[in-house]
Amino acid sequence: ALALVAANGGFGGATSGTAGAGGAITLTSGNGGAANTPGAGGAITVTPGNAGSTATGTPALSGAISITTGTGGPATGAVAAGASGAVTISSGTGGASGTSGNGGAAGTVTLSGGTGGADSGGADVGGAGGAISLAGGTGGASGGTQGAGGAVTIDAGTGGTNGAIAIGGTNASAIAIGKAATAASVTTLNGAVKGEAEGYMVHTLVVDVSAAEIATGHTIVTVPAGRQFQLVDLKQIAIGATATTATTVDVVGSATLTATAVATLVDSVVVPISDAGVTVLADGASFTAQTAGTDITVVDTGGGALAGATAIRFIISYLLI
Repeated sequence: ALALVAANGGFGGATSGTAGAGGAITLTSGNGGAANTPGAGGAITVTPGNAGSTATGTPALSGAISITTGTGGPATGAVAAGASGAVTISSGTGGASGTSGNGGAAGTVTLSGGTGGADSGGADVGGAGGAISLAGGTGGASGGTQGAGGAVTIDAGTGGTNGAIAIGGTNASAIAIGKAATAASVTTLNGAVKGEAEGYMVHTLVVDVSAAEIATGHTIVTVPAGRQFQLVDLKQIAIGATATTATTVDVVGSATLTATAVATLVDSVVVPISDAGVTVLADGASFTAQTAGTDITVVDTGGGALAGATAIRFIISYLLI
């Protein structure tokens, strides 16, 4: 084995002196030579040793490569412990050009899982490709509140035109974004849900609301603070029987967006928003953004509580802007 170990920092006084920093280890390749065609800078390659072969036993793993920063300095009493060192992997800066040439492109940083081992030619399966895992660190344990977990940020670089982020652009068979399968969800969608060229993301909700819930008013879309609901489309279906008694079934935001005559809600018939029995606001106002943070509810009006139908199925499409 080859070990490169930096010297420890010298000790300082307990209260007034500053201890010396630990020694650094720098691996720097040589610069390329100058010429009409300049030489390339030297590369740095860190390669672990291959595992030994075996005929009958379990094959050994190849050597590992570990890049680990040091632990933050401990502290006593009310003094905060030091943060651990950062790990930075950064490609080189592109070379500057003369008065007319273009500057050189910055180097590329590539994280690539290794290729799975080939099968010898029989019916066995080749080795799986290596995985790439980006995981924020676990927050430190405490007698009080555990420290927050580290964040993972993937962002494109800025420039004359900002860089793009592509996920699964070529080979992905599936893309999962969200929590574990037991509680799969995307909890927050920020600027990426809309784009000047692509438009906004349309959400579609299918929900059955009982007659009793409609009679007292029932929220079907909870709108996050600072976001605005904007109706795109609506269909309604009476379930169990034809609706009776009430005058209308309304979809309400910061205004009454639609009012559907109960007589229109015939058992199992799909009632589109364009139906003559559905009243919308003048001049397309039903399809404008509602007041930020206003939830969308359904409720009956006039004539008594909704009866006949056991529930109304709402198929509602909308934007959150």
